[in-house]
Amino acid sequence: MGGPLPFLDVLFTVTSATCVTGLAVFDIGTMLTFPSQLLLLLCIQIGGLGLMTVSTALPLLLRQRIGLRARLFLAGGLGINTPQGAILLLKRILYYTFFIEGIGAAILFTGFLIYGESPLRAVYQAIFHSISAFCNAGFSLYSTGLIPFEHSLIVPATIMILIVTGGIGFPVMSELRDFFSGRLHHLSGACKTVLTTTAVLIVSATAIFCLIEWNVAFAHLPVWAKIWNALFASITPRTAGFETVSFQSFSGMGAAFTILLMIIG
Repeated sequence: MGGPLPFLDVLFTVTSATCVTGLAVFDIGTMLTFPSQLLLLLCIQIGGLGLMTVSTALPLLLRQRIGLRARLFLAGGLGINTPQGAILLLKRILYYTFFIEGIGAAILFTGFLIYGESPLRAVYQAIFHSISAFCNAGFSLYSTGLIPFEHSLIVPATIMILIVTGGIGFPVMSELRDFFSGRLHHLSGACKTVLTTTAVLIVSATAIFCLIEWNVAFAHLPVWAKIWNALFASITPRTAGFETVSFQSFSGMGAAFTILLMIIG
């Protein structure tokens, strides 16, 4: 951290975080101070929840009354026709978001401890990466992203689950919860479509990456790690942007397929 960062670089990074894009023109783990990293994390969380959700949640958290106009705007942003039940739905979204992020952070904490981080640093890394993954932002505090964890199970597995649960969204997760709890006997067509499409994309993309990069980007890995990192590479391009194997080591065909997954996402 050798002085103030250029304004355009900061603006770009903040915009990228708020839009949960994950692009940065400098190393956020070394170039940003701790308060700046927290501000960036707040932008990621706002972007993941949505501006309308956050703007309505703030007065709710401050125990202020939510007016009819705010309820109407919130209902429109959440895709429901009437303001009735909008606040209840908002509470469920917030609970779902923070619960999943909390569970993810708890598991990631173990993974970062095993990696060698101090307990305090592991807590911070776990919270940051859990929010970044669930919001599908793709920001990491490590200079080389998640490449140090190419032989790890806990960290990549948790990141993948957070990406998928955050990517398919609250309506699908809520419907699955009601289905497995017995309150819902049949899944909707929309829910089945999302789940089927997600599963097909993950399985097929994993197989294709294994085929393309087995002796290229994954050449230095043991067999199990080749498949494991191919799975990771099949999930992250569509939304998040993390990497456990450097994208620069991919073949031209692997890079083209990654771009295709990004377009689909």
